[in-house]
Amino acid sequence: MWAQAAAAEETVLRIESRPGATEVLVLTPGRTVTEQGSAKNVVIMFNGGSGQIWIGRTSDGPDAGKLKIGGSLPIVARQALADKVGAVAILAQPSDRPVMDREWRDSKEHVADVAAAVTVVQQRFPGAKVWLLGLSNGSWSAAHAGAALQNRLAGVILMSVAQGAFSTEGFAGIRIPVLVVQHRRDTCLPYRNIEEQAKWHTLVTVDDVRLPRVGSIRRDCSGNSAHNFYGSEAAVMAAVAQWINTGTAPANIDEEKAKRSTE
Repeated sequence: MWAQAAAAEETVLRIESRPGATEVLVLTPGRTVTEQGSAKNVVIMFNGGSGQIWIGRTSDGPDAGKLKIGGSLPIVARQALADKVGAVAILAQPSDRPVMDREWRDSKEHVADVAAAVTVVQQRFPGAKVWLLGLSNGSWSAAHAGAALQNRLAGVILMSVAQGAFSTEGFAGIRIPVLVVQHRRDTCLPYRNIEEQAKWHTLVTVDDVRLPRVGSIRRDCSGNSAHNFYGSEAAVMAAVAQWINTGTAPANIDEEKAKRSTE
């Protein structure tokens, strides 16, 4: 189970992305980033599902008053990733869209919203490399906007990839680096659906025999499933950070094998 690190001081911005439309951008700096914003990398994240995120504040304990954000693994792990690479920015749905369905994620307006977020993080962190990361339906956003904005980006990370994300407009001709992270036991978006297309990019294959096999249970997209890399969260996020920092990543992550080798 992922042990969420308490976030450092985060900033919630509401930016105008298009005429008449605004969007929320949550900035999470790494603990080593100075007040001058000297982050080497900024990762813009997209949540899966309908793209919505829940934002609140903790009410008690040593972290009382700090932001508490609900979402998929990358969002929950945002501080740990920011500490390793520089900074993270979470992008929520715009004010004129209650949800981000796939049709919206494939639109020019969505690209404009992402472009506005890229501009903001580049202003906040001058000289930083900007990356797009999406899990599940969020991978559709990262793929489509990544292809459209690739001249402004360092790379794209696709996790638990939505079927069809590789077919979004312009993605076939993408020239910037792409990392794909997929679980063999994902019963929500099966590995077999993306394996052929993923092999053209850097692919990290995750497996864990402690989780159900595909076909043995009904579709499971929950936080406690292979779709969200349950049991392998720390290793998966470490691989993402390694790829951002070095351009390399392990081809395979198998938590059960790793556990047995140390016993």
